[in-house]
Amino acid sequence: MKKLKTRFFIVCLSLVVGLLCFEILFRVFYWGSQKLHAHQVKTNIQSSTILCVGNSFTLGVGAPAGESYPDHLQKLILNNPRNNNYQVINLGRGAFNTSLVLENLETWLTSYLPRYVLFQVGEPNHWNRYGHERFLGIEPHTLKDFIQNHSAIYRYFIYLKNMKELEKASDGDFNFRKEKAILNEKDGPTFQAAKELSMNCYISDWQIEARENLKNSSDFLNLKTHLKNAEKAYSKFPDIPASARVLYHLKLSCQNNYSEAFPYLKKLLELEPEKKMVHFLNTLTSLNSPTYAPNRKIKDKNDFFNFLQKEYPAYIPLLNEEIAPRINDWIISDLKKMIKLTSKWGAIPIILNYPPRPNGEPRDVDSLLRTLAFQENIYFVDIEKFFNQIWENKTYKKEELHEVRMGIPVEHLNGLGYKKMAEEVFNEMKKLKLL
Repeated sequence: MKKLKTRFFIVCLSLVVGLLCFEILFRVFYWGSQKLHAHQVKTNIQSSTILCVGNSFTLGVGAPAGESYPDHLQKLILNNPRNNNYQVINLGRGAFNTSLVLENLETWLTSYLPRYVLFQVGEPNHWNRYGHERFLGIEPHTLKDFIQNHSAIYRYFIYLKNMKELEKASDGDFNFRKEKAILNEKDGPTFQAAKELSMNCYISDWQIEARENLKNSSDFLNLKTHLKNAEKAYSKFPDIPASARVLYHLKLSCQNNYSEAFPYLKKLLELEPEKKMVHFLNTLTSLNSPTYAPNRKIKDKNDFFNFLQKEYPAYIPLLNEEIAPRINDWIISDLKKMIKLTSKWGAIPIILNYPPRPNGEPRDVDSLLRTLAFQENIYFVDIEKFFNQIWENKTYKKEELHEVRMGIPVEHLNGLGYKKMAEEVFNEMKKLKLL
């Protein structure tokens, strides 16, 4: 028995020592790569890689495959007689906020050794609060956070895992690869119609008009049909988040019925625990909507907060309006870390803001990014200003550049919109003599 314990101890010790040696070797490789890249930049043997980092606007949601702004930027560079040797890498990921970008940035820099990194980040922070709890100190840092921050091996293998999962991705929604399983079924197209309707029924201040329009459309009048198809998909695919999410939006926002939506909210919290803040915000936004059923509004809102008080009390302060200004502090904090890390690798950071919404309502993050770039002396491309000039000059109608769903221009651009965005990025980089 004593010999067995000794052998077990020796095996465990060997594993720990082996991991430590591997970690040291990995860090030496990392340090050497960083120094070599910095030397190459100083001696003008420049990297020919451009990384486009961001969320769904970088990924290209709303446009066909191959029509994102990084795709169009690559085409413009290839046709540039002065300097056409740059490779553009699209690292846009649907719904990525600054915390998610920051967690992946070091491995992206390590893998690609870019010359330029184009950041279009911050907008999802207002609804995807992943990481905000840690920034505010409401939730403590976990053992996973400690390993994430201190183990280069862990970060690299997580990166490889993420890249493998995203190889087949072609949409910007959460868990989009798995969700395609539903769309490949016989009733896939009808489920897609239900999904689009559910997202249009999700209420926020700038979507009320869309919902009012839907009330007069055949799609809204066919709500029972959409619910039937969504329930059928959920019964067949209960572990795919899309099936629960569609029913959640349809029942909460379209039917104004929190009690019926509640089981799907609980299912989403089970399926996507890291995105629970998103679902809490969606619920509260719908319950606060002026179009939510007046006879149920107070009771449903009380029921929701009673549930939070019982199960997730630490999240209640995050839903209060007084916390909202601190989202900007969070974005700024993460962006400064991104800029520092990018510069440390010898790459040049460039910040982009976002296209304006179809109804012209400004995004808080656009002016924030503009100010931060000025304060930090970082190259900046004003995408908001560029598109506002297009609307003022009436060069294009909004529906010509935005994705259109059910006859309504929505948040994302279409292929032509991303092409115009890429042209602005390309022209600004040329003006700045970066290309």
